[in-house]
Amino acid sequence: MIADQEAVLATVRSVEQAAMEWAAAERSEHFLWEAPRLTAVEAALRLHPEIGGQPKGDRGVSPVHLDPAAQAFLAANRARIRTRRRARVAGIAGIMSVILVLTLVAVRQQLATDEAHLVAQSRKLANTASQLRDSDVWLARQLSVIAYNTSATAEARASVLDSSAGHLVTRLHSSVGVRGPHTLAVRPDGRLLASSNQYGNVVLTDATNPQRPTVRGGLQAGQYAVLTMAFSSDGTTLAVGGVDWTVRLFDISDPTHPRLKEPLLRGSPAAVQSVAFAPDGRVLAAAHADGTILLWDTARHGRLGDPLIAPSRLRPHPAVRAAAFTPDGRTLVAGSQDGAIWLWNVADPHRPRLMGPAPAGPRGTVFSLTISPDGRTLAAGDDDGKVWTWRLHEGGIRGRLDDPLIGLASYVNSVAFSQDGKALAAGGSDGTVLVWALPNREPVATLPHPGQITAVRFTTGGAAVATASYDGTARLWAMPSPVLAGPAQGVFSVEYSPDGKTLAAGSRDGNVWRWDVSAQAPPCPAPSDQHAERAPS
Repeated sequence: MIADQEAVLATVRSVEQAAMEWAAAERSEHFLWEAPRLTAVEAALRLHPEIGGQPKGDRGVSPVHLDPAAQAFLAANRARIRTRRRARVAGIAGIMSVILVLTLVAVRQQLATDEAHLVAQSRKLANTASQLRDSDVWLARQLSVIAYNTSATAEARASVLDSSAGHLVTRLHSSVGVRGPHTLAVRPDGRLLASSNQYGNVVLTDATNPQRPTVRGGLQAGQYAVLTMAFSSDGTTLAVGGVDWTVRLFDISDPTHPRLKEPLLRGSPAAVQSVAFAPDGRVLAAAHADGTILLWDTARHGRLGDPLIAPSRLRPHPAVRAAAFTPDGRTLVAGSQDGAIWLWNVADPHRPRLMGPAPAGPRGTVFSLTISPDGRTLAAGDDDGKVWTWRLHEGGIRGRLDDPLIGLASYVNSVAFSQDGKALAAGGSDGTVLVWALPNREPVATLPHPGQITAVRFTTGGAAVATASYDGTARLWAMPSPVLAGPAQGVFSVEYSPDGKTLAAGSRDGNVWRWDVSAQAPPCPAPSDQHAERAPS
């Protein structure tokens, strides 16, 4: 027993001595140990890797206590070993990628010997693209291009033209590619996009050019699903909340090096469903699944006042699914699982005052809500595919605006106004995003996805719509993207007039269609008795 204890103490001294040398060398990795030695030392010290390297007694041997420097030294050793393992995995993946590329090249060379087979493959790809065009626009576009590159068949040309006629969409390369909860937030200037996944990973992407988004940085917000994110009005702070009951604030003044602000905000034992900053950035509202809303002082990281709990006959209290501040910061609006939308006067966040509910609205769960930039309109999505709107004023809600917007076939998981307030977008569990022009409430875009929508936001000046889907992918849709209406069947050829003011297209329906494209406005049929001319047979 004594001999064992002496051996452990000797090992401790060796670790502490190595830690001192490592620190004196400015923590150079050359002073770190290889895996076998680290494993032997951890075994000798009875360290438990699953609990962060904390010592654990065994067979009567007293547990040891390492000083902070030694613990940091062992942690650095573990981190380097993990990094090396990831590098090996990445290397194997790279080799497999090279093998895959070489295999595809070999297959293509083999196919080149059989033109008939290439034509058949091209037609098959074009047909697949046509089938996917109503669910995955990006993949359909890629398959169309591949079909045309395989063989320039008439079907491939028509597929490329049909894909080009739709909305331009780009998948973010930062997408983690795992199915599950996936949300996003857009900085108020519309140029930086944060996207997350179910493992706490958040990627920051420059979305200034929707067709060429660039990854700027990333951060880790715990180990579990991120359910909600929001930027402060000055764009320097990102709030992240999720299933671990916690709200984390990150300083993203430099997106390439985000920094966690401590302490963490944790005040309710329930998942964080929604976070929202007040316009001045000094107050953060966090809505929880237990029906409470907590107000936080973002400078001191302290609670403001008592939890906000809306009246309800249901027990336990229904979850609060969405929350938002009005642009003047005086009113907080929240929607809950029982279909109610409540307003609080938070002019004094230390003493918030319940103002009342919204009249005549959803009867089921309120999954999302948003307030127009001018503060005059409140929009909320329910579990029946409807988007409800109300007129706001300083004293609360003045009344409902017309009938709800319809078109989605399932839960409306996210709603968003464009920065100029001239458009409203809504995404549902049916995999569709609808965009309406305001104030005439006319639908202007339908954006299909292969999975249910979890978030939708507008980027710079409404130039693009950012969406997140349950398939684990974030997308950027260029707006506006006019569609030339007319042809009832596939388009096989297009041609501009010599002056560039008219576009003509020939379609399978036997007509030649012409549009005036000389103005900045959406193209319209070219002035003539008929904008479609029957092609000679």
